[in-house]
Amino acid sequence: MAAIPSTSLPAQPSPTTQLGPGFVAAVTALTLMGPFASDAVLPALPMIAAEFETTADRAQLTITGATFGVAIGQLILGTLSDAWGRRRLLLAGGIGLVVAAALAAVAPSIELLIAASALLGIAGAAGLALGRAVLADRFSGGVLNRAYSLWGAAIGVAPMAAAFGGALLLSAAGWRSIFWVLAFLGAVTLLLTVMWMPETHPAERRARASWRAFGAGIAEVLRSREFLSGALVTWFGFAAVFAYISASPFILQSMLGFTPVAFSLVLVADGVGLIITGAIAARLATAISPHWLIAMGLAIATVGAVVAVFAVAMDAVNPWTMVASMVLIGASMGFVFGSATTLAVSGRPQLTGTALALMGSVQFIFAGIAAPLVGIAGEDSVVPFAVVATVAIGCAWFGLSLAGGWRAGGRR
Repeated sequence: MAAIPSTSLPAQPSPTTQLGPGFVAAVTALTLMGPFASDAVLPALPMIAAEFETTADRAQLTITGATFGVAIGQLILGTLSDAWGRRRLLLAGGIGLVVAAALAAVAPSIELLIAASALLGIAGAAGLALGRAVLADRFSGGVLNRAYSLWGAAIGVAPMAAAFGGALLLSAAGWRSIFWVLAFLGAVTLLLTVMWMPETHPAERRARASWRAFGAGIAEVLRSREFLSGALVTWFGFAAVFAYISASPFILQSMLGFTPVAFSLVLVADGVGLIITGAIAARLATAISPHWLIAMGLAIATVGAVVAVFAVAMDAVNPWTMVASMVLIGASMGFVFGSATTLAVSGRPQLTGTALALMGSVQFIFAGIAAPLVGIAGEDSVVPFAVVATVAIGCAWFGLSLAGGWRAGGRR
């Protein structure tokens, strides 16, 4: 059953900054496995569609299945961890990831591949949801803000890194090799968890498990203005990024003739940009409020969306406009994701586990909706991408407008 922390429990973790290299490696690997599970196959979508003799939007359902799996897994595992602890669920997720990746690698039909991808997403969600919870267990205040800024950069880079690796594997050994490598990475992550991940949520801080408590906690979180603001920014910002990620293989490869390697280089450029913005955000995290960092990121993303709309309106769809639009949208999120997470958990600190589970779950639902929408007009149209990205970024601005407590400097 789902769990929710009692408000009588301590609201803040001990503000520790002691991190061993093994712990850092384990948290990083756990955090990245969810996005890797859902995004590594992106460059292979045209090849999967051809092999199974299906349409582009149906092939993209493998991504939708994985992202919905990550959404469901985060909601279940994130809330259960408040009652059961983090470590045992992380171990279960690692085992499930290895099994699901192997099933996807041998899938004989598109239907079974979609199902295996959904299971892969559920298993990968353990690290994604509980990695954030582990950070909240270990840090507080400005240190947590900085940790989430670095985490946000890692999460933003992960889809591009996964797609880059998938493109290289696709060229070398075909699309099924991507899932075999995911199974291997899952095994490595499981080993790191066994060796280096302690239980960070001790028994005295754990909550009772009940559906009533879960419902009450969700209602309490949703009454927080800070949560709604940070969550809406995250949900729609991630939808914009996923619109770019899902559309990019077809726009760049099918329409504009990029090879898988050239396509992967675009993802590398995006990843480098995101690392830079994430590093800047982490450096500024203790000096500037999350609100202003988010606004900086959304301003950059808006420029990217405007470039896409201009390209469609002026019949200027070419490598320059499309790469510029996609890199701007992707790289901008280094300012957004970590700061929005900090904002979302600041309103109800005693309900951090539930807030993170709800935010992460809906985040991937939005991404799963965005993925097929950008392919709704087929492989030869940029219009759905331009529309989805623009609407999503506009909604993210609306979410930011709900936040109170704006300050020119300092942290909240």
